[in-house]
Parts: sequence; structure tokens; C-alpha cells
Amino acid sequence: MTGSIQSRLIAGTILGVAAVLAVSGSLLDLLVRTALLGEFDRSLAAKVRLLASLVEQEGERLEIEFDPDRTAEFLPRAGCEYFQIWSSTGRVLERSASLGDADLARFDDHANGPGDSGCRPVVLPDGRAGRQFHLTFQPRWADDEERSASSGPPAPPPVTLAVARDTLDLGRTLRHLRFLLIGVGGAATALAAALMAGVVRGGLGPLRRLAEQIARLKETDLSERIVLHPAPAELGPVVDRLNDLLHRLESAFAREKAFAADAAHELRTPLAGLRSTLEVTLSRSRDELGYRAALTDALAIVRQMQHMADTLLALTRIESGQVKVSRERIDLPSMLRECWRPLAGRAEQRRLRIAWDLRPATPLGDRETLRQALSNILDNAVTYADEGGAIQVQTQESAGVTCLTVSNTGCTLSPEQIQHVFERFWRGDSARQDVAHHCGLGLALCRRILDLQGGRITAECAGGVFKVSVSLAAAS
Repeated sequence: MTGSIQSRLIAGTILGVAAVLAVSGSLLDLLVRTALLGEFDRSLAAKVRLLASLVEQEGERLEIEFDPDRTAEFLPRAGCEYFQIWSSTGRVLERSASLGDADLARFDDHANGPGDSGCRPVVLPDGRAGRQFHLTFQPRWADDEERSASSGPPAPPPVTLAVARDTLDLGRTLRHLRFLLIGVGGAATALAAALMAGVVRGGLGPLRRLAEQIARLKETDLSERIVLHPAPAELGPVVDRLNDLLHRLESAFAREKAFAADAAHELRTPLAGLRSTLEVTLSRSRDELGYRAALTDALAIVRQMQHMADTLLALTRIESGQVKVSRERIDLPSMLRECWRPLAGRAEQRRLRIAWDLRPATPLGDRETLRQALSNILDNAVTYADEGGAIQVQTQESAGVTCLTVSNTGCTLSPEQIQHVFERFWRGDSARQDVAHHCGLGLALCRRILDLQGGRITAECAGGVFKVSVSLAAAS
């Protein structure tokens, strides 16, 4: 469904009000119609009973004592009324002058026994719509008092008296009422639409102001925040989430800018070293050994740059969700031994002592990415341990959690510096950094890998010992 919220609300309100008014008007029309028809029928019934009281049986004849003042409505004229009397056999005993030679409808489906009565819609002899009330009764004897004093013949046979009247006035009244209801309903709907338009327009004002503030945001300055005052309760969470999103975007852009600046800075050093090496080498003719030495230095710098590029690519792939990890059982002690082999020669050159405390541990994780993280952790320990220092590797498993700790001596980092060790391109001890191997990305990559596998990595420094702790879910 397209369209603005304002138009939807107004259209929905109009439809809702119109539906309520239509149902209410129809119900009111039905109730009024029923009440008026009931009153109309009661009026006919009263007239029938009045006429019935004027009917007397005199011998074999039926006498009706008409009072001209009471029966003028039965005379032939426009809008006249009709009455007719039948015997129990259906013979017409009397009819009003307004009928002429015509007859009223006789309800043959009634029992036509004494006391039978009813009212129905009919078409009058002149074609008008009307209603007819009939009553079956036993007329009284003309000499009723004398007959009651002595035993006489049985009660007169029952007769049926019917009175009919047109419903034109009633119909006009009902039509007028119906038109009135339609007019009032239409006017009420239009008024409700106008009021709702104003209410909705005012109620959506904060949304418009919110949209205007969002439109004013610049991609070059994400420090601006949305302030909506007063803000409706429904928009409060929206404003909070938008401001939270702006904060995260600002932080992400700041990290990306810092990352770009750091990457450019880190690349300048090896590129400057490579250029210097090549310029010095080409500054004069050299023997084979000189060229070989220069190429060896250049190769080391290229390897450093390649290592940095590979690590940056791995970080980018993990952070963008391109790396799919599997979960399998891993023999952690065996993997640690495998990751140590390429580092053993460098550790021996630096006269490092390593202590292994490898208890059985089988975490669940992705083999390849976990191997990369463990290699970086061990490589970090070999690189930053003091000359002739010690490294300790310990594993244990309890309560469904596999824990690994790798510690090395020679740490000079402060508690404040420890908080930055997992940031990209951060190195705390630049005086002792191994620029040929490290660019400050190893532990940052480890954290991303452990986060990806649902694990956790922390670092601490106490008494000159730097310790990295890793926890992973253990295989059941």
C-alpha cells in the first residue's frame, strides 16, 4: 500500500466514521421504522375495535351504528380509509362507501375464529400502499339486555372486520428521516475528516521535524545528534536508536579514518626502507655479495609488507562477514605444538625458555582460523618476551569451557596500555618492536577470530608478565 501516513490515517478515519455512522443510522432507521409501524398498527387496531363495538346483530341482519363524526374518513375522498365486514363463510356483510364495488384483501390463512386479529401490508383498491388490520369477533345482540334476562338463541356467528389505511404519510416521514440521517451522517463524516486532518497533521508534526533534522545531517560531520523537543513517547525510542546509530557510524568512520591513516603510516616505513635500500644499492657498482645482501634486505621488507597486507585482508574479510566458520572438535594441545614448530628456531635464537602445561582440552571451533589465532598469540609471545626470558603455555578444561593461557616475561606495559593491545596498529614498546614480523595487527586479528567463533580473549600484565587468556566452548 502506497501513500503517506497522514493520508492513510485520514482515509482510515473517514472510512471508520462513515461505517459507524452508516451502521448506527441503519439501526436507528430500523428502530424508528419499527416504532412508527407499531404506532400505526395500534392506531388501526384501536379503530377496528371502535367499529366492532358499533356492530350489532338484529335478527338475521347485521346493524352498524355509524356516527357521521367518527366515520367521515370512510367516505370517498382523497386519502380516505376503508373497512369491510365478512361473515364466517366469506360473504361480504358490509363495506365502506370509500370502497365502492371493490373489496379489501381477506386473510384466508387465518383461523378467523373469535379473537383472531392481525395486521399486514396491502395494496389498497386505488393502488396506494397501505396496511390492513382485521379482527374476528362475535357481534352483540341489539336486544342484548332482554336476551340476557331470558334464555334465547345461541350467540351470533362470528364476523371479521378489516380496516385499511394508506401509509403514504408514514412513508414520507420515514424517507424524510432517512434523508435526514444521510445528511447528518455525511456532514458528520466531513466534519470528522476535517477535524482528523487537523489532528493528524498536528500529530505528525514531530515526524516532519524529525525528517527535517535527518535531512540536515551531513556525511562529513556525524557528531551532530537529533534533538526532538517535545518528543512524543512513541518517537522517543526512534530518536534514541537513530542517535545510537549515528554514534556507531561516527565511531566506525573514525576507526576507518584512523585505520587508513595508520595503514598509510605503517606502509611508509617499509616502503622508505625498500627505497633507501635500492637507492643505496644503485648509488655505485657493487660485487655479487653486495647486491645479494641488498636484495635480501629488500626481500625481508617485501615479506613484511605482504604479511601486513595478508593480515589486513583477513581482518577485512572477517569484519565484513565473508568468512564462514565450521565447528569441529579440535585437539588443542596438538594444535599448539604444531603452531610452535615454525617459531622454535626464533625462540632458540633469543634463548627463550618455554614451559608446557598441556592438559587434555577439546574445544569446538574452526580449525583454520583458530590455528591462525594461536600462531599469532605464540608469535607475539616470542617477539615481545625479553631476551633470555620465559614463555608458559597452559591448557585446562572445566564446566564445558576450554581455557588457554600464554604468558611471557619482559612486559613493561601499564594497565592503561593493556587496554589497547587488541587495537589495530597499536604497539606499546616501539623501541623493541620486530618490524620485520610485526605491524600491530596480530592480536586485533585474534580478537576478531575468537569473536567469530563465540570465544573470548583477554590480556593482562602483572609483575612484568604479559598473559593472554583464551576461552572457547568445550566439545561435549
